[in-house]
Amino acid sequence: MNLKGIRQHLTYANVMATLAVFIVLGGGAYAATKLPKNSVGTKQLKKGAVTSAKVKKRAITSAKVKKGSLLASNFKAGQLPKGATGSAGATGPTGATGAAGGPDAVAEAAGGDDPPTLASPTTEQTMSSTLITLPQTSDVTVWGSMGDQQVKCDASGCQGIVPSDSTDVGIYVNEISATLPTPVPHAGISVAGGGLNNVQIPPLSGVIKDMPAGTYSVRLILSTSGVGVALNDNGGGLPWVTAIATGSN
Repeated sequence: MNLKGIRQHLTYANVMATLAVFIVLGGGAYAATKLPKNSVGTKQLKKGAVTSAKVKKRAITSAKVKKGSLLASNFKAGQLPKGATGSAGATGPTGATGAAGGPDAVAEAAGGDDPPTLASPTTEQTMSSTLITLPQTSDVTVWGSMGDQQVKCDASGCQGIVPSDSTDVGIYVNEISATLPTPVPHAGISVAGGGLNNVQIPPLSGVIKDMPAGTYSVRLILSTSGVGVALNDNGGGLPWVTAIATGSN
C-alpha cells in the first residue's frame, strides 16, 4: 500500500489509539528504567525480596550496623576476644563447725596374763626398753618380744617347788621419776617348763589406759622368784619392745 492509500485510511480514532499504545508502553519502560533516586522504600519491597545473595559483598559495614544490635550468638566461636579477668569476689561466711570425732578405738586386752608386781623378785632383768612422751592424757598400746632368746630354768623347773616360786616375762611402764614399774594389763606370761628345758616365749602386747602426760619408760622384763634361770640364744633375734599413744576415751 502506498502513502496515498495509508492517508485515505487514517482517521482520528486510529491515530489516538496508536498514541495511547505508545504512551502506555513508553511510560512503563520509563518507570522501570528511570526511577528517581531514593524513591524506593520499604513499602515498595516485597517481604523477603532482599536476600543475602542479593547483598553486595562488603556492602554492609560496621558504620551501617546499629550499635548494640548484635549478640554474642551472631559471631562464630573464638571471634570475640575474652574480657579482662574480674576481681575476686568477697569471701563467703565461715561454715558451721562439724561434730567432734569419737575417741580412737583401743583393744583393751591383748597378749596374755597380767604381769606380777616387781616389789621383791629374786631376779629382775630388763631385756629391752624404750621411752614414750605423752603431751596429754592418753591410752598407750605396747608390744614386746624375747626374739630368739629362750628361757632355761634350773633343775626345779620354771615354776619352782613352792607356790610363791615363778618365772615371768612381762611389759612394764613407769614414769621416769618413779622407781617401781607398773605392769601393763594382759602383757605378761608365766613361763612353764621343766628343769633345764629351753622355753620359747611368744610375743606380748597390751594396753594401759588413761596415762597422764609425761615421759615414760617402757620395758620388757624377765623376772623370777625362787628360781634360777639362764638364756639360750636360739638364732640371734634380739628382744624388743615398742609403744604407741592413742586418744584417751
